Amino acid sequence: MFFLISFLWLLPTSFLFFFAILSPNWITFTKLESNEVILVQRGIFSICYVLSSNSTYETKQCVPMIQQRTSTEPERWIYGLALGCASMAIICVIFSIIMLFLSGIYFQLRRHNEKKLRYLLFMCLLLFIIVGASLSVWALLISETYRLGITANHRRFNWPIWLAIVSTIGYLVSFITMLSSFLIIYRRNNNMELHVHRLREKF
Repeated sequence: MFFLISFLWLLPTSFLFFFAILSPNWITFTKLESNEVILVQRGIFSICYVLSSNSTYETKQCVPMIQQRTSTEPERWIYGLALGCASMAIICVIFSIIMLFLSGIYFQLRRHNEKKLRYLLFMCLLLFIIVGASLSVWALLISETYRLGITANHRRFNWPIWLAIVSTIGYLVSFITMLSSFLIIYRRNNNMELHVHRLREKF
């Protein structure tokens, strides 16, 4: 029962996080350059400069974060934090897909033996890594914002970063329920072994 609840949390959370990291506008702020105010949109994998905008469309110049070392303002962005943020996002998505695949296999296992228990423990550890990776994504992005001296407040943070935070909470709930499933099965197996041992001693 707890494993099913964990899976029902994991499935939509994985899609939400994947949708969030593909969104290009996590943090929006303005900067002054050549006596001109430029609107900057920071995503996980790229940074976009809004050159012009109206009610119909926006004209942007986007640069992948991996190319920031060769950009015209390399000191403006902390390459290590940006690369770490993108790496954690990719790791989280890949591990989430693996977790969904492993969950499908787990549903096919019928007998609650020691191998299934170890399999479930491995899934708990993998899900714990996913929680840490998803947390690192938006934590590194916020840290980079502070390190650059940009005033961080809720008005600068757009819906993708809030969606990522909600996804982290979803991953955490999934981890807690899956760990509860492991502990319940582990305790049940121990009680059964103890009961069998007592019966053997009795007869």
